[in-house]
Amino acid sequence: MKYTKKPTKKQLEVLDFIQKYIEKHNIAPLIEDIKSAFQFKSTRSVAQYLDALTRQGYIERNRKQKRGIQLVSHYQEPGLDTVLVPLRGTASCGQPSFYADDNIENFYSVDSRLLTSKVNNYFLVRSCGTSMNKAGIKDNDLVLVEKTDYFANGDRVVAVIDGLAIIKNFSKGDSSIVLYPSSSDDKHKPLIVKDDFNLVGRVVDILPDPESFNDIRYEPVS
Repeated sequence: MKYTKKPTKKQLEVLDFIQKYIEKHNIAPLIEDIKSAFQFKSTRSVAQYLDALTRQGYIERNRKQKRGIQLVSHYQEPGLDTVLVPLRGTASCGQPSFYADDNIENFYSVDSRLLTSKVNNYFLVRSCGTSMNKAGIKDNDLVLVEKTDYFANGDRVVAVIDGLAIIKNFSKGDSSIVLYPSSSDDKHKPLIVKDDFNLVGRVVDILPDPESFNDIRYEPVS
């Protein structure tokens, strides 16, 4: 299945709201819930977004039911349960690159067996660079990340420094934290950080570049 048109940023935000609502309440939102959340002027505006998401294959709708919105997991193998996880941006395996917690570039289907807590605790970043290639993270891979406040030495983590994200190995000493590479290229050096950074999550798994697989047809949002 290919999308008839790339989803817009606002369409992805509506999809994100629907997924989080279903996860929290265990039922689909009403059209009025979506209208209120986004302060749309009319339910017609909501219907237009839902129609677009339906055409693109993200949701299915039963118009006879008030809560008739159903999420669709794309490219699901027989017997495989998948969930939609948002791509938040790029995280560099080298110099820091753009990341924003409220940014959504697209959604990807992920095997639910990789998740050990609520789907809202997970996000994807696209790797860039070579500083973690010996740890199995190659350029342009999708990296599945779990939001957490607990990190152990040796964890692969996503850290944000001045609004820019990097993927590195984590090591905590007595007075500082070291983010160090795992690379075949010795130009990459460890970073010693103190107060000017934020650890946003721990790497759970690596999903190889989806463009290299014929059965995965997601496209980044322009």
